Amino acid sequence: MAIEDVAHDSPEKIFQIHVNLKDGLTDANLKDVPKNLDLAAKADDVREIFRKIYKLAIEKDADMVEINPMVLLKDNTLMAIDAKVTIDDNAFFR
Repeated sequence: MAIEDVAHDSPEKIFQIHVNLKDGLTDANLKDVPKNLDLAAKADDVREIFRKIYKLAIEKDADMVEINPMVLLKDNTLMAIDAKVTIDDNAFFR
């Protein structure tokens, strides 16, 4: 589902994580993410995916890192099926 449609039809389903760049992504930032995604049973996996997204965004100067969809497979594996990453053109020299 397009984020724009969710924001319009069900804005209560949109949640944000505010990260202080000095502290980085902390366990406190990630505390409610699994519950908000209705994936509390896969909390460790959800947090690990978010840590990797954050690391990618910081290390590569990403303007955007988007996973859509992230699914729970029949074998109970959480997987990012598709992703989009946009890197700042000015960051290529790094």
